[in-house]
Amino acid sequence: TPAGVQSLAVLLMELQPGADGSQILAADALYQLGRVEEAYRLLLSIGPISPRAPILARLALLQLHRGFLYDTNQLLKKLIQCGDTSCLRPLLAVAQQKDLALLQAHCHSAAKRILEGTREESAVREAVAYLSIAIMASGGEAADSLLERARCYALLGQQKTAIFDFSAILKEHPKHVQALCGRGFTYLMLNQQKECTHDILAALQINTDIVIKDILSLKDKARKLVCDWLHQFCRNNLSDILVTSTVPCHGEKLRDAFIIGGALMRTDCRDPRWHLLYVDILVAKGEIKAAGAHLCQVFGQEPRDAVAQARVGVVEAWQQKYCSAARRLSKLIEKDASSLDFLLTLIPFNQRKRMAQV
Repeated sequence: TPAGVQSLAVLLMELQPGADGSQILAADALYQLGRVEEAYRLLLSIGPISPRAPILARLALLQLHRGFLYDTNQLLKKLIQCGDTSCLRPLLAVAQQKDLALLQAHCHSAAKRILEGTREESAVREAVAYLSIAIMASGGEAADSLLERARCYALLGQQKTAIFDFSAILKEHPKHVQALCGRGFTYLMLNQQKECTHDILAALQINTDIVIKDILSLKDKARKLVCDWLHQFCRNNLSDILVTSTVPCHGEKLRDAFIIGGALMRTDCRDPRWHLLYVDILVAKGEIKAAGAHLCQVFGQEPRDAVAQARVGVVEAWQQKYCSAARRLSKLIEKDASSLDFLLTLIPFNQRKRMAQV
């Protein structure tokens, strides 16, 4: 019991006068007994003017408990400057839950204030230290602090450590959109296309608006690469579907394709590739009227570009306008034969057969 520990600590203090280990033990016992003022005075009486990290940690927690936030800030700064926050672990094992919650919130807020002021390396490292204390205080479960720390590690170029923190969040919260985006963008920094695409798609399936906002916040080069990878994944996915399924395909099979196609158009509505992809997905589902309308809206009634004209040809084949369809599609033979092979799979077998006869 705390009372028994306190009695034992007093005995040790008598046997080993001047040794701070027994005094720290006594202070912890007094804190658990609710005798916070006594614990604070005992810690102040220990050692030199610049106390060791275990004493600083306890003084910070006690001052936070007493509501003296300025003193808490100064003590935490000194603790972080010592570079030994591991001494918090035994203290946190005996701390009251409400004090742990206070410490977590206080350190998280301190880190946010630092990051709002500057992103210099020294400041980011200091923020990491505060966030680490917050995470320890939460028992490793503070998703908001883990998220901020992961972002800090990414800023510091420690991508693998950042991925570890993002993954820790996702282990407990698999649908955490910001963690999925954060990990996906970190994989982007490591040029790991498959992993990046997987995480961004998973995030898009949960909340498209948040993901698009995050993609748009990236620098131009990174944003372009993410969009290119999503486009490539969607094209491959659509091709695989058309190999195993005949058109019109079931809507559920095209769910991911619609999500990606819609997201790409919202990130940059000026890129014709995204519109062509969206038209192809509509055709694959059999929504010919919508595909034709989208083509006309984006590329005009008579598109100049051969690839857009070829899509008009696909729509016309569905509408049984075989001569016009064949003429438009034939223009793609010299320019992009592989695209022509794909577009032909978007046309039902009977219409394809009749168009070939024409």
